[in-house]
Parts: sequence; structure tokens; C-alpha cells
Amino acid sequence: TTGNENGNEEIEECLKVLSNENDPHSLKIGSQMLYLYCLNISKNPAVPRYRKIYTNNTTFRTKVGNLVGAKEFLKAIGFEERPNIYEWSQSTDGSDDTRSKLDFALVALELLRNGPKKPNDDAK
Repeated sequence: TTGNENGNEEIEECLKVLSNENDPHSLKIGSQMLYLYCLNISKNPAVPRYRKIYTNNTTFRTKVGNLVGAKEFLKAIGFEERPNIYEWSQSTDGSDDTRSKLDFALVALELLRNGPKKPNDDAK
């Protein structure tokens, strides 16, 4: 297996924890923020403001920091935990491996933030 597949497996494990260990409302809000972090770094890997996530920021603390599995997810996609921040540790060249991980994470987060479609939702 390639390192990329292992990276996706790690992301997948983090997503399972996120979806199983958090209430649906918090998960929806938090996954929206995680989605934005991934999208911003995917589209603008060289822009300094997207390379850092401040953990003492109120939005991060209330929407992401309180989610079980969020910190592990950020590390799995390429952020490194430092005092008071998560910093993007990947190169700015948009390598295929990094892009593939981010694309995988974006697709999965899209599903999480939209919530699972239950068969009986329309019947209510």
C-alpha cells in the first residue's frame, strides 16, 4: 500500500470517531468548520492565514475544540499541534499526496456536515 492509502485510513478512523462520539448538532457545526479549514488550505496552501488555526479563537473552541476526534482529524490531514495553534506542516506545492488527502477529507466532511439521510426522514 502507498502512504496515501494509509493517510486516508487514518482520516477515516478520525471521521468514525467524530461521527460516533459527538451529538448530531455539534457534529454538523464542527464538521462545517473542519470542512472550511480543509477547503481553505486546499485552495490556498501558500496563504499564511490559512496555514494556522488558533485554538484560543472562540469559534474554534466552541465549534471544533469541543468535538471528540477533531484534534486527531486535524493532525491526520496535515496540521501539527503547537502551543495555541494548529499549523499546516505540509509543503505549499500542492503535492498529489496532500491533495488526495484533502480531497478525501472534503468529500467525507461534506457527508458529515449535511447529516446522514435516514430512510424515514420524508415520512415525518
